Amino acid sequence: MRVLSLVIPVFNNQPTLPELFKRVSNLRIELTKLGVNLELILVDDFSTDGSRETLVDYCDNNPEIKLVLLSKNFGGINASKAGWSKATGDVFTTLASDLQEPPELVLEMASEWLKGHQFVVCERISRNDHIKERFTSGLFYRVLRKFVFHNYPTGGFDLALLPNRFLPTLLESAKSVYPAALIWSLGLKPKVISYHRGARKHGKSGWTLRKKINAVINIIFGFTNKPLRFVVILGGITSCLSFTYGSVVVLSSLFQGNEIPGFATLVTLLTFLFGIVIIILGIISEYLWLIFLEINKRPTFVIEREFNCSSKRMR
Repeated sequence: MRVLSLVIPVFNNQPTLPELFKRVSNLRIELTKLGVNLELILVDDFSTDGSRETLVDYCDNNPEIKLVLLSKNFGGINASKAGWSKATGDVFTTLASDLQEPPELVLEMASEWLKGHQFVVCERISRNDHIKERFTSGLFYRVLRKFVFHNYPTGGFDLALLPNRFLPTLLESAKSVYPAALIWSLGLKPKVISYHRGARKHGKSGWTLRKKINAVINIIFGFTNKPLRFVVILGGITSCLSFTYGSVVVLSSLFQGNEIPGFATLVTLLTFLFGIVIIILGIISEYLWLIFLEINKRPTFVIEREFNCSSKRMR
């Protein structure tokens, strides 16, 4: 039978775990009917609310489940990478543990895969979130479509099914990369499944405004040279304006006897030019920081313990 690897990162989602386990068990049964085995890989990102203990108990009672416990909180993206490193299926996908993305979508993606589609994504067409979440998320994806990927799904996507040959690409990607953007940048033609994002029943989303801003900055600087082009254009325009203004002042003084403007003009020019310089240095600093993240060789995740069907307890 074919195998589908499902990675589920967990961080402080203990209230949703019982329902998650139930729906994933039903998903396993339905996938089996299609001739697909489910390889379930759970990753605990150093939860502190009892999620870790619940996951260990679940794994002890279900030896076919793989469980990875991280040594500290590395974030959802790196927790997903830890799960991907254990995936052995023909295809793989990642599902959030908060159940806002229905696990049943994995069955729909598997069906499309069996029809011959190698790349399947689930695009959100609506979301039952707080108005602030809807606004910031909408702004996030509009910026992506405007500056990076013009054909990026309007509502964004988190669920994507890919063949296992793309695992090395994701695992070896930059520490700061946004996986969905990297997947989209591969140039694959997707089969799109539309769905409605449900309301969050428990807890608060960790996908905060600050993280969205960091993500969009990393995507822009990581997937396009537009910031550098902006610096070049801005520098050229500033130089032309400064040269023109200087020429006008000098010629006016020489031929018309006008006095050269004094302190107020000087302060205005210096403030403007220093502002331009600070913007340029900020853009260059972002690129230097991304380079530093890649060359310092810090691990993206560290596995504290691992449970799976072949060895219950190890490193």
